Amino acid sequence: MRRGVVAVTVLLLVLAMSPARAQQTVIEQAVQALRRDPVYVHPDADEALTSSQARALRQRISDADAGPVYVAVLPAGAEAEAGGDTGGVLGEIRNGLGEAGVYVAVVGNELRAGATGGTPFQEGTVPEIAGQAVEEGRGQGAAAVLSSFVERLGTAAENGGELPSEGVGAFGLLPLLLLGGLGLFAFTTVRRRRREQGQVDEVREVAREDLTTLGNELYDLDGALTMPHTAPDARRDYETAMTAYVDARDRLDRARRPQDLATVTAALEQGRFAAACARARLE
Repeated sequence: MRRGVVAVTVLLLVLAMSPARAQQTVIEQAVQALRRDPVYVHPDADEALTSSQARALRQRISDADAGPVYVAVLPAGAEAEAGGDTGGVLGEIRNGLGEAGVYVAVVGNELRAGATGGTPFQEGTVPEIAGQAVEEGRGQGAAAVLSSFVERLGTAAENGGELPSEGVGAFGLLPLLLLGGLGLFAFTTVRRRRREQGQVDEVREVAREDLTTLGNELYDLDGALTMPHTAPDARRDYETAMTAYVDARDRLDRARRPQDLATVTAALEQGRFAAACARARLE
């Protein structure tokens, strides 16, 4: 009889634990997996890597010797867990993991990348590397783009944390999207047309819209940070985002060539990443 009671008790404990596991979010699953593996591919990811591709990417990260790199390939639904924004997903993963390094997220059809402090990379370098990788790997799928991204990280790390002087044009740094079903990395239709036209004024307008969006987000964050018992890390992330915002604004005012706008978009990406991290810490 005693043995039967013990068995029933164990069964009840297992049943009690199961719902909690079932309720684990996609982002929480990613954080848990990234604690033991630098590459996590969710089984429902829109642009899933094969086992051999994920294994090759892990080896590429090791060979690049660019410090910790964390890659998460997730389904589009993960955005809903972070305010509907891929940058928010990246921030949630960074805060959940709590480690310095380079973070990359492919969420549905969008790729975002950023770096924390304590890495060898200069501000804005990692988003710019992502832009270059997308340009090079367009039409070859997510695995090729991520592989190129990591290889370029290694090159930048050897170059003092920044890209070689040739760099890329401003258009390579606009939001990176993966066309669903085709496995092709590309930009939105409107931005692609602007690139083809080569009109600096039009690209400047896109950057100005992004700057306004970031400014509004920082305004909202500033109000939240006045609350008592605000986490110091959230304040630091906010200050990083504000610094990037001011830098992007000043560079935008001075921009005259596509190369000038490249530095604007890099600063904006850095600001969005830091703002997403601050927002995640406040939740």
